[in-house]
Order: sequence, then structure tokens, then C-alpha cells
Amino acid sequence: MEIKKQIRNTFSESRNSYPSVSRKKAEKAIESYVYSCPDFLKAEELYCYVSFGTEVCTHRIIQHALENGKKVAVPKVSGPHKMD
Repeated sequence: MEIKKQIRNTFSESRNSYPSVSRKKAEKAIESYVYSCPDFLKAEELYCYVSFGTEVCTHRIIQHALENGKKVAVPKVSGPHKMD
């Protein structure tokens, strides 16, 4: 479990140091890719995480899916390090 924690910390530090302008540009590219992806277009359901902090923003992707009649499922966090 210690290795997993180290990996998470490494990626978190890297993500936090990414310039905000570059992050926004990357998020737009990701959104465009998702919206045009054949699997996304034909899917009736989307399983996604809800972004937090400096993670790639998923809020617009979730909203887009809902507006297009897709069912959306996200993990429910019920406590520290616990998902239902």
C-alpha cells in the first residue's frame, strides 16, 4: 500500500505544478475528444469520477452527458478512503 501512496503523491505533485492555462487547454482537448468518441456517442450510461482540486475537470463532461439523456454514475465517498 505504501507504493500506491507514493505513486499518488508523485502524480499529485506533478498535477499541482501544471500551469493553469495549460490545464484548461488540456481539459478542452479532452472534452472535445470525449464528445466525439464513438463509444461515448453510442453509450447510454457514463461512469465517471467527479473531479476535485487540480484533477482534470469532469463537471462539463458529466453535464453534457446528462443533457444528452445519458445516465451518469459516480463513486460515492462516505469517509476518508472509503467509497460506497
